[in-house]
Amino acid sequence: MRSNTGNTSSTGSTGLSQTCRSEAEGRRIPAGLFSSLAIIAILLLSLIIPLQTAFALSPTPTQAATPTISEDEVKNSLQERLKKAAQEKGEKADQVLGAKNKLAVVGKLSDVSNNTLTIRAGGETNELVTTNNETAFIRNNKTVKREDIQIGDWVIAMGYRGDNGNSVVIAKRVVAKDKQTEYPKRTAVKGIIKSVQTNKKTFILNSEGAKSVSYTVNIPSKSEIKISDVQEGKTVVLIGEPDKNDDTKLTVKAMKIL
Repeated sequence: MRSNTGNTSSTGSTGLSQTCRSEAEGRRIPAGLFSSLAIIAILLLSLIIPLQTAFALSPTPTQAATPTISEDEVKNSLQERLKKAAQEKGEKADQVLGAKNKLAVVGKLSDVSNNTLTIRAGGETNELVTTNNETAFIRNNKTVKREDIQIGDWVIAMGYRGDNGNSVVIAKRVVAKDKQTEYPKRTAVKGIIKSVQTNKKTFILNSEGAKSVSYTVNIPSKSEIKISDVQEGKTVVLIGEPDKNDDTKLTVKAMKIL
């Protein structure tokens, strides 16, 4: 009886062992697959380790310090800006005032005293003109010194009134001539055309008024006035330059046919 029982236990143990061994063999990983997995693991490690090293060696970025501005620096900056703006406004104001005070004094030089010229302008009116180192002097179309300007010269003093617009003129430029410039005389006439000489480009004009004057009018060759537009009986208004020896002979400068 005992031997049977023992045989039965031994047989059961042997069957269980065989069953476990069979299951283990069924779950065993093939050698080829294991080799592939090992290669993949090595490749992953070769990539991960250099990346960790690179991150470890890369410097940590530091935030730049924000500059601080003191209250005194802000005040000084504002003061400089205000000062510059006020200076620019002041310069513009000086330019405007200077432009308003600019003028020219024309007349005969009656007196010279140091740096002051006395110019008789407009009859009996005397104008005081002050000169300085910046004043330019021209006499008879030549650059000269102040000492070359002589009493009796006809002068044009160009400059501006002094501070607060006082009566003294500060000259920047003085132009002088030893005799007064003579400008050509001009005569304005309104009248009726009496006759026309086409070949000579002249016509006779009888002025209107109680005392009619007969003028011989010449049209210059370079004039834009056409002799063909001038016809007898028409009324015209013209400006002419009289002949030096005969005031009734005019060279027309401008004309309008009415």
